[in-house]
Amino acid sequence: MISKRLEHVVDWVEGNVLADIGCDHGYVCIESIKQHKVTKAYACDIAPKPLARAQAEVKSAHLEEQIQCLLLDGMVGLPEDVDIVVIAGMGGHTIIDILEKATLHRGMHFLISPHSDTELVRKFLISHGFTIEKEKMVYDKHYYPILACTYTQSEQVLSDFQIRYGYQVESSQDYVSYLQKQEMKYQQLFLRVPKKRKEFEKELEILQKRDTL
Repeated sequence: MISKRLEHVVDWVEGNVLADIGCDHGYVCIESIKQHKVTKAYACDIAPKPLARAQAEVKSAHLEEQIQCLLLDGMVGLPEDVDIVVIAGMGGHTIIDILEKATLHRGMHFLISPHSDTELVRKFLISHGFTIEKEKMVYDKHYYPILACTYTQSEQVLSDFQIRYGYQVESSQDYVSYLQKQEMKYQQLFLRVPKKRKEFEKELEILQKRDTL
């Protein structure tokens, strides 16, 4: 069964040929085909066992003609007909490593959902030719950001708040709750760790600037 987080990823899939990097069970590809978001998909994974699970799910859904399972190291060797890429469910450093090794084409779309180090991912994207277009925050036992971006070969400039907490984030209760949780965290740290009060005060100031964006 597809998770709430992956449902939200699929909602934003739009293109002709999808590649899901680190596909696990292949649910993103399967749902994207079923919902007519794309006409063809590649379920990609670096490990044989997850890929075997994906192959079994694809076969069960009778979608073997539209979904191909590929054993790949990230995006290395990805077919050239791909126009939208999903990279979800892994840490920010791993996502950056995948993008650094990839052969990228101008206009290629990405849906990126890191489970850690999202700030580092945003910094990488805006300094390596990607333009972040919109984001959303999804709570599914944990807060997961989803970034929609395009490889434009141009440099994007974001504020400190946008780098930390997102650019053009879809308004939702999940996002409001996430920001409130962050603010509470820094307020508590401000009181508990006197030696780093200036650092936490700066974070609180950045959070408060969201109302002016």
